[in-house]
Amino acid sequence: MPGIVLADTITKLPAEAVGNVVVSGSHGGRYCGYLAAKGGVAAVILNDAGGGLDGAGRSSLAYLAELGIAAAVVDSLSCRIGDATDMMRRGTISAANPLATGLGVRAGQLCRQAAEHLRGARPVAVPVEAPSETRSEIAGDLRRIVLIDSAALVEAGDAGQIVVTASHGGLIGGHAPAELRADAFAAVFNDAGMGAENCGITRL
Repeated sequence: MPGIVLADTITKLPAEAVGNVVVSGSHGGRYCGYLAAKGGVAAVILNDAGGGLDGAGRSSLAYLAELGIAAAVVDSLSCRIGDATDMMRRGTISAANPLATGLGVRAGQLCRQAAEHLRGARPVAVPVEAPSETRSEIAGDLRRIVLIDSAALVEAGDAGQIVVTASHGGLIGGHAPAELRADAFAAVFNDAGMGAENCGITRL
């Protein structure tokens, strides 16, 4: 039976994540769903990031369902985004895909209870296609505007530029530093619905 692995960010999964249930503080958008699937998880719980425009903060649920992977998201107001330990301590589920509900996961359930239910998931080996476009740029007279789906996609060449990322603005694991990978001129994050204790902007 799969174990439970905590990961403050889905962009840095430990080796033991493969074949296990991962509880991650990352948002539940499609890109994070892709990273979970790429990481070989048996099931995953993410943060709904306040829901987001057009439900983007939960869009990984349908994506992962298509791949045969059970997934759920916690209510961003119930625990700190970017903090898997806090998710397990007080997070509550806000939504789940059909594979997760089939294992007993329900809205309103404690995250730790949902994670136990997800241990019933069977790991699946499916090819995962990388997103077609996760990065683009807008040219400027003084500097470029770099548009990326995750702060993990920042490159050394982005130093001195303006970085606009879909990542949440919370501290990873609740601790500083949570710097970008390059010394950007400026950075813009998503406030993830602000979240518990306004944690969605603590990186600022």
